[in-house]
Amino acid sequence: MPAEPLSPTTCLNCGTPFSTPFCPECGQERGPSILTFRELLSSTVDHYLSLDSKFVRSLIPFLRHPGMLSEEYVRGRRQRYVSPIRLYLVTSLVFFVTASFFVDRSEQGFLHIQNSSERTVSPDSSKVTIRRGPAPQFAITRSGQVAGDSLDRTTAGEGSDSVPGNQFSEDAKGTFFRKLFETDPRVISSHFVKQIPRALFLLVPLFALLLKLVYWRRSRAYIEHLVFALHSHAFLFLILIPAVLTRSRMVGNLGMVVASVYFFIAMKRFYDQGWGKTTLKFLLAAGAYSTVLATALLITLVLTIVFSL
Repeated sequence: MPAEPLSPTTCLNCGTPFSTPFCPECGQERGPSILTFRELLSSTVDHYLSLDSKFVRSLIPFLRHPGMLSEEYVRGRRQRYVSPIRLYLVTSLVFFVTASFFVDRSEQGFLHIQNSSERTVSPDSSKVTIRRGPAPQFAITRSGQVAGDSLDRTTAGEGSDSVPGNQFSEDAKGTFFRKLFETDPRVISSHFVKQIPRALFLLVPLFALLLKLVYWRRSRAYIEHLVFALHSHAFLFLILIPAVLTRSRMVGNLGMVVASVYFFIAMKRFYDQGWGKTTLKFLLAAGAYSTVLATALLITLVLTIVFSL
């Protein structure tokens, strides 16, 4: 028994009338404009990192018209543009590969330490000595003892009594700080940069949740806020790549200003509210997310240091 013919409909992507499972003009699948997690993920799995004409074609409206890609994707015009997850993955991959390349080759890494002191290790590896010009010399022995000539104390290894309050005990705290002191900052920097993509990827759904709370009166599903969050983070990665390449703080600050303006205009277009409400909600969302981001990066840094020692 032959299948019943499908009723005529209009393609949400290009507007072509058709009565087949797929649009004969653009190839978009027939179906409602309701966005689901399954569709968002399925459009990314197949060649999610390949740079085809769709990806290149999406960059122009993405950069020139803040919020346009999110608006078009949610409204059902999805075949002509690249998937939000794919755009996020490509831009984040380019950004963090570039950042890792430059951090690994920087003089001191992400955690810059002024090299005004000289650290020497004695041949018998029994102590580490710090010299700071005319300042007194101090020695940190392997047992954790601290000795300084300006304080009229004997040097480590002579068996004299140590002064209370200036001796590291043989516990986890003393061992941790001794290892931190001896660890090359570039090692911690490299590990830290490698962990940032994971932290930010986990923060994208949280940012979408913040938008859901800020716009709690709007009849938008969480998945729509997630699309907007993916596009916002993708633009942030793109705009900060020049700062990584130039290693310029001024370029980085300028990029953050541009990203803030872009995010504000994108919110105005995507959520379609007045300038006053958009300004208020922009400040709420930006302030809350900045706090969450700073906390997440601090936790990531602490965990990186702990597991790097």
